[in-house]
Amino acid sequence: MLGLTSIAAGQNSRNKTIQERHENIKKMIHASQNKARSRFDGLNDNDKQLILSIEAQIDRAKTSLVKCPDCQRNMIIVHINQIDVDYCHFCQSCWLDQGELKTISKLIKDIPSDHLPDRPAKHDCPICQEKMTELVFKRPYNLLVDRCKSCRGVYLEHGELERVLQLR
Repeated sequence: MLGLTSIAAGQNSRNKTIQERHENIKKMIHASQNKARSRFDGLNDNDKQLILSIEAQIDRAKTSLVKCPDCQRNMIIVHINQIDVDYCHFCQSCWLDQGELKTISKLIKDIPSDHLPDRPAKHDCPICQEKMTELVFKRPYNLLVDRCKSCRGVYLEHGELERVLQLR
């Protein structure tokens, strides 16, 4: 009888462990869904589609000659509103040549607050290899973006494209 009690106790323990795993998986799925929701907060349907279209292109995109300023891996070329943009699928960052951010964001210039003071950025330009500067994208928001003083290209780190679209 003692042996059957031990087996039953072991079975209950195993069931409890499995149940805990299921609960943890549910929590992780819920957290993932919340993260996805917050990523698109403040974006209209067109902007959400723009971001999703980038992700849909990753598997079939051509490799770019441009290296990511952050991880130094070759970026890939994705199409955003008929513009070829260099995108790092490892860092989820992008390099935009002069004028491309203005076109994508539909603003009057790449960086609306470029008249404000800047500071040295931590990245070098992937085109000129010169040190970029960090600028406030649009006042009064706290989004800082990197721009090359020489070729005027703009580097957006992970999540910054979504923020640009939210702030316009």
